[in-house]
Amino acid sequence: MARLVQFDLDDGGTMLVEVDDGGGSKLASGTPEKAEKSFEEAVKVIQPVGRSVLAQGRELKPQEVTVEVGIKLSAKAGAILASTAAEGHFKVTLKWMPDAV
Repeated sequence: MARLVQFDLDDGGTMLVEVDDGGGSKLASGTPEKAEKSFEEAVKVIQPVGRSVLAQGRELKPQEVTVEVGIKLSAKAGAILASTAAEGHFKVTLKWMPDAV
Protein backbone atom coordinates (compact mmCIF):
# COMPACT_ATOMS: atom_id res chain seq x y z
CA MET A 1 0.00 0.00 0.00
CA ALA A 2 1.38 3.40 -0.93
CA ARG A 3 1.45 6.30 1.52
CA LEU A 4 2.59 9.91 1.38
CA VAL A 5 5.68 11.14 3.21
CA GLN A 6 6.44 14.86 3.52
CA PHE A 7 10.11 15.83 3.34
CA ASP A 8 11.27 19.32 4.31
CA LEU A 9 13.65 21.02 1.87
CA ASP A 10 16.63 23.07 2.98
CA ASP A 11 15.21 26.15 1.25
CA GLY A 12 12.13 26.05 3.51
CA GLY A 13 9.78 24.27 1.10
CA THR A 14 8.40 20.76 1.32
CA MET A 15 8.11 17.82 -1.03
CA LEU A 16 5.62 14.96 -0.96
CA VAL A 17 6.93 11.52 -1.87
CA GLU A 18 4.75 8.49 -2.51
CA VAL A 19 6.33 5.55 -0.65
CA ASP A 20 5.23 2.04 -1.58
CA ASP A 21 5.26 -0.49 1.25
CA GLY A 22 4.94 -3.34 -1.24
CA GLY A 23 1.27 -3.97 -0.61
CA GLY A 24 -0.12 -2.90 -3.97
CA SER A 25 -0.35 -0.10 -6.47
CA LYS A 26 -3.22 1.97 -5.05
CA LEU A 27 -2.33 5.67 -5.10
CA ALA A 28 -1.56 7.22 -1.74
CA SER A 29 -4.03 9.60 -0.15
CA GLY A 30 -4.74 11.11 3.24
CA THR A 31 -2.53 13.04 5.63
CA PRO A 32 1.18 12.73 4.77
CA GLU A 33 3.55 11.24 7.33
CA LYS A 34 6.33 13.67 8.35
CA ALA A 35 9.85 12.45 7.50
CA GLU A 36 12.40 12.55 10.32
CA LYS A 37 15.10 14.01 8.03
CA SER A 38 15.08 16.71 5.39
CA PHE A 39 15.17 15.52 1.79
CA GLU A 40 18.77 16.73 1.42
CA GLU A 41 19.84 14.88 4.59
CA ALA A 42 18.08 11.72 3.39
CA VAL A 43 19.72 11.57 -0.03
CA LYS A 44 23.13 12.68 1.25
CA VAL A 45 23.81 9.06 2.31
CA ILE A 46 24.38 8.07 -1.33
CA GLN A 47 27.33 10.48 -1.75
CA PRO A 48 29.99 8.11 -0.30
CA VAL A 49 28.63 5.25 -2.40
CA GLY A 50 28.72 7.32 -5.57
CA ARG A 51 32.23 8.61 -4.84
CA SER A 52 33.52 5.10 -4.14
CA VAL A 53 32.04 3.57 -7.30
CA LEU A 54 33.26 6.51 -9.40
CA ALA A 55 36.80 6.20 -7.99
CA GLN A 56 36.88 2.45 -8.70
CA GLY A 57 35.61 3.00 -12.24
CA ARG A 58 38.20 5.71 -12.94
CA GLU A 59 41.00 3.29 -12.02
CA LEU A 60 40.14 1.42 -15.24
CA LYS A 61 40.86 4.66 -17.18
CA PRO A 62 37.72 4.87 -19.34
CA GLN A 63 36.91 8.03 -21.31
CA GLU A 64 33.53 8.15 -19.62
CA VAL A 65 32.04 6.83 -16.35
CA THR A 66 28.31 6.91 -15.60
CA VAL A 67 26.93 5.89 -12.20
CA GLU A 68 23.21 5.37 -11.54
CA VAL A 69 22.07 4.65 -7.99
CA GLY A 70 18.52 3.56 -7.19
CA ILE A 71 17.27 4.76 -3.82
CA LYS A 72 14.20 4.06 -1.77
CA LEU A 73 12.83 6.80 0.49
CA SER A 74 11.53 6.10 3.97
CA ALA A 75 10.00 8.41 6.58
CA LYS A 76 12.26 7.03 9.32
CA ALA A 77 15.42 5.90 7.52
CA GLY A 78 15.59 8.67 4.93
CA ALA A 79 17.18 7.20 1.80
CA ILE A 80 18.47 3.67 1.51
CA LEU A 81 19.89 1.82 -1.46
CA ALA A 82 17.05 0.01 -3.18
CA SER A 83 17.23 -3.74 -2.63
CA THR A 84 15.39 -5.14 -5.66
CA ALA A 85 15.15 -4.40 -9.35
CA ALA A 86 11.53 -3.32 -8.88
CA GLU A 87 12.58 -0.65 -6.34
CA GLY A 88 15.65 0.67 -8.09
CA HIS A 89 19.07 -0.19 -9.28
CA PHE A 90 22.79 0.35 -9.06
CA LYS A 91 24.33 0.64 -12.52
CA VAL A 92 27.84 1.56 -13.65
CA THR A 93 28.65 2.22 -17.30
CA LEU A 94 32.28 2.57 -18.45
CA LYS A 95 33.07 3.66 -22.03
CA TRP A 96 36.28 3.43 -23.99
CA MET A 97 36.40 5.02 -27.44
CA PRO A 98 39.00 4.38 -30.12
CA ASP A 99 41.45 7.23 -30.67
CA ALA A 100 40.41 9.60 -33.46
CA VAL A 101 42.65 9.22 -36.53
